[in-house]
Amino acid sequence: MRIFLTKVFGFSEPCGPLQFNSKGLRDNALEKLKDGDRVILVGTQNRETTNEADRGRILGMMEPSRELVSYLDYSLERISSDTKASGEYRWPFGLGSRNAWAFDPKPLLSEVIHRHFDIDSAVGIVALSDQEADAVLSQTHRPIALLTTLLGRIEDAERTHGRNAPLPTTTRRGVMHMRHEPAHTYAMKILGSTTPSFKIGWAFNYGRRQREFNLYALPSLGGLKYELHLSQKWDTAKNAYLMEQDILKRFESHRHRHNSEIICQVSEPQIQSIWTEVFLERRRRVR
Repeated sequence: MRIFLTKVFGFSEPCGPLQFNSKGLRDNALEKLKDGDRVILVGTQNRETTNEADRGRILGMMEPSRELVSYLDYSLERISSDTKASGEYRWPFGLGSRNAWAFDPKPLLSEVIHRHFDIDSAVGIVALSDQEADAVLSQTHRPIALLTTLLGRIEDAERTHGRNAPLPTTTRRGVMHMRHEPAHTYAMKILGSTTPSFKIGWAFNYGRRQREFNLYALPSLGGLKYELHLSQKWDTAKNAYLMEQDILKRFESHRHRHNSEIICQVSEPQIQSIWTEVFLERRRRVR
């Protein structure tokens, strides 16, 4: 087993995939890693690590798999530094994880390893020496849960196979960093599902979101197909998000056990009725 190091902007539980900002960097890491190897995650020293207390500290460790994944496969909590000025996600390419650990307390890297790490540790992974690896592993760490992938799980309950639908949503806490930009609430019908199902969400560009869903669902090969059913434009992302949440709350008992933004066994008239009620209520609140 070898230990590698990479710099990150944050680390959360449950642990998501090992992420990279380009396919080349991900593939380079894949060439270095062998089964059983681990990667420690260290908070950067700059302000992009939004939790100041995490800067320069060893936050977590994961055992990557060789499975190629996308950020679309997970519901990832994002911080403002995860998004480029263009609105694109910085870390779209990833490797799945077999196991993960959190360090508690979080030791300063400089007190555990006495060497300087260059930019290659911020964009990729850097191997540690055996002595450095032993020093890291001697620090107190505990196993933590992995973030459940959403890819391929939507139809699991119905025992269908080969029908994948990724969910590029985030675990959004509070108000998003682009909360003042116009956005849409949408309902997409999931064609090919064994029960009438809809994806409820919000997006700055729902057309692009729909294309992303279908890119991974591969409807041309027999997979699911996402078709826009309803949409409502709002002057702010916050209002689009709040309408999404209000609708999901109304269908609490119909939410899919693997993805809470999918509602199942509901009819188009039911969706239309709740959609209209929630929209009118939300519009009255924002006036």
